[in-house]
Amino acid sequence: MKETTDKQTVEEIFAEIDNIDINSIELHPDAIKYLDTLQSYLQCFDQLEELYKQVDPNQRLANHGMPDINRPIQQLSVTGEPVQNLVELYQVAEIMLPVFVTKIENLIGEVRKKPDPPE
Repeated sequence: MKETTDKQTVEEIFAEIDNIDINSIELHPDAIKYLDTLQSYLQCFDQLEELYKQVDPNQRLANHGMPDINRPIQQLSVTGEPVQNLVELYQVAEIMLPVFVTKIENLIGEVRKKPDPPE
């Protein structure tokens, strides 16, 4: 691959990238570990999406079609102050987990009871 200069066009750069044989590239073990983790995450995300479609096929539990919240959200610690580190975040998560699980189970139960809306 020739050296990239600022005189190359974007098309020339893309053409060079297209000609790279990815099977000939040796990756650092840390890069391989990262890519494996990324692949696992994406597979997990796909599996979660499929599960979500089964649990909420009519998208009643999520905010589909609603505008996003355009303000920063900060998790609060058990003292009510913004969390400063993961330890504080996990402390809150541990306390909230039973409440969260109960709320999600209740929501799923309610959604399954309701008839589909007319189209």
